[in-house]
Amino acid sequence: MHPEPGRPMVNNIEQVLAASKKQLAGISESPLLDCQLMLGHILGKEREWFYIHGDEGLSEAHLLAFQKLLDRRTLGEPLAYLTGTRSFWNRDFQVTPATLIPRPDTELLIETILDQRDNAPCNVLDLGTGSGAIAITLAAERPDWRVTGVDFSAEALNTAITNGRDLSNIEWRQGNWCDGIASQSVDIIVSNPPYIAETDPHLLDLEFEPRTALAAGSDGMDCFRDIVPASYYCLVPGGLLILEHGYDQQEAVMALLSTSGYADIKALKDLTGNPRVVLATKPKAE
Repeated sequence: MHPEPGRPMVNNIEQVLAASKKQLAGISESPLLDCQLMLGHILGKEREWFYIHGDEGLSEAHLLAFQKLLDRRTLGEPLAYLTGTRSFWNRDFQVTPATLIPRPDTELLIETILDQRDNAPCNVLDLGTGSGAIAITLAAERPDWRVTGVDFSAEALNTAITNGRDLSNIEWRQGNWCDGIASQSVDIIVSNPPYIAETDPHLLDLEFEPRTALAAGSDGMDCFRDIVPASYYCLVPGGLLILEHGYDQQEAVMALLSTSGYADIKALKDLTGNPRVVLATKPKAE
């Protein structure tokens, strides 16, 4: 490999990782891990492999491929888009620039739903499914459930279909939220919709992810205003609605649920202690 000026010459895996770690210093919170995962992606190796093969050389083709990923990571592109995968719950999901990258905080949605219901058959709707992480995880954890993932993006749905190809209790639907879903036909509706205000400066930190999966109007509440009443129409009496929201939106979302007729509204916090999820029930007919 012929490095550009300022980049050190490297000969083996250990040297490559040491030099690339320096290049990511101050850019990534875990520069060595990022480099190991990118190089492992190219070589088809798990990161543990590097600890006993550090003295092995790399081909020119592998070095060039790795340098391209490293340069993209240096510009801030998320690691998940570089390797094409992101872990969520207990499996790896394919992700693309058409899908939001699954976050650990979203696992709170999964925990909440699994705590609420056993494996008794029910119909579940995941609105804005993206990569399918929520829908697929629920379908895998509850084999007797019937799960439907909905997204308006055909490209995102293609990714979800690939991720869920090993499951028989899941289906996919292209559309806008609950459009076309029959009245009182769903037991559980879950959604991690766009909820960032369009003027929020944090969107600049998320420039590589699809804006349509992030921003929702001037206050970030537009999607909730669509989802909450539509979900009430689709849920059976006693059905559950579980929503992920922004750290400063919990009170507004709970108020919207209350005025839309929901009962037993509960607020939950994420791993860092921030308000993150609201659970509500459609009342049973008296």
